[in-house]
Amino acid sequence: MSKLIASYMLLFLIFAYFSSIAEGGGGIVTTTLNEDLTATDTTITVISTEGFLEAASFIVGDEEIAYTATAATEFQNCSRGHRGTDAEAHDDGRLVYSQTTGVLNRALGFNVMSTGEDFGTLAVVGIAFNFFAKSIGYLVTFNFGILGGQLVYLRYLFMAPAVGFVVYLGFMAMTTAFGILRR
Repeated sequence: MSKLIASYMLLFLIFAYFSSIAEGGGGIVTTTLNEDLTATDTTITVISTEGFLEAASFIVGDEEIAYTATAATEFQNCSRGHRGTDAEAHDDGRLVYSQTTGVLNRALGFNVMSTGEDFGTLAVVGIAFNFFAKSIGYLVTFNFGILGGQLVYLRYLFMAPAVGFVVYLGFMAMTTAFGILRR
């Protein structure tokens, strides 16, 4: 069964990467804030916007921010709190990462880029809970931009094994938990 899990995760990562490329991105891209942000700033200064789409969204902490233009070191015309996230203040030096990196973070159920930065190694304890609490819907729906139009049928095809994968992970987690409690 471990080969099935590895195959599923590899397929998920491949779709995340190719979806980003199809949308004009270069895959996993990160940069750093170059100034403190308030929750209402609409121009965001970073070290570099190289590799980011000309208009899309990016993620800082738990906030997704949409933008309509870029300059060499700025995201312009930003819409804060995109896709239901909360607009927040962010400190200078905070990591900024592309939507593809956000896909991988949601699939894993935690913020890869800021977990260690914000909370240190103790934050790893919550990874399993976050995976099951936040990521199940995303893993099941296979919601990638590349699977639009006629390719949407592939999304439906992948839903059946995705549900099986999630049920299997839940079963394995419960089995492991009961094994630990019996000791």
